[in-house]
Amino acid sequence: MTIKAKVYLVDESGPVKAMADICYNNSIIIKDVRIVQRNDRNELMVQMPQSKGIDGNIHSKVSVPVHADKFRNAVNKAVLDEYRNVLNGERNRNNLFNLMEADNPEFVVKRSTRVNDETKSWVKAVVDIGVDNSFVIHDVLLCQAKTGQFYLKMPQKHDGVKFADRVYAVTSELQKKMTNIVQGALGAEIGEMRRVQREMGTEFVFP
Repeated sequence: MTIKAKVYLVDESGPVKAMADICYNNSIIIKDVRIVQRNDRNELMVQMPQSKGIDGNIHSKVSVPVHADKFRNAVNKAVLDEYRNVLNGERNRNNLFNLMEADNPEFVVKRSTRVNDETKSWVKAVVDIGVDNSFVIHDVLLCQAKTGQFYLKMPQKHDGVKFADRVYAVTSELQKKMTNIVQGALGAEIGEMRRVQREMGTEFVFP
């Protein structure tokens, strides 16, 4: 397992000491990882990206199963080692990924929820995708384009100017593989969506 990290220092007056981007096996980028100093003890903790949901609660965009110690330990070491390097005045030297060395992880759909929102008719489902039994990507949107084709919209954030993916595959081939896995897992549901669209004459109607 290969974990690379790139660390960015922030205002140290608060508990968040730095932000990091990591790359898993030259294949999946995870952005907005936080390095946090716990108030109750003098130690640093690495947190996966989080955001506030419409329910007002904080939700993780990436979670690590309790049994995935190898991945968790590798992330902690890579991020904290690079953090200490940056504190010591060293520059970030990590090229987060090398397309020539990209791995081919296994994807599996952990959970899916159908979406029936007339204001966002192109969004058909929200899915959680497991990667190599190491971590889970939450809140991936299965969308349908004007052509009728399905595609995935990865968890995003708005930086004040534009939206940017917080988790993404480094190659289009990996992204296509992930999309195919989701479509295969939701095959019956997608077939029913298309049947209803054809009967209602709305197969390619989008805002």
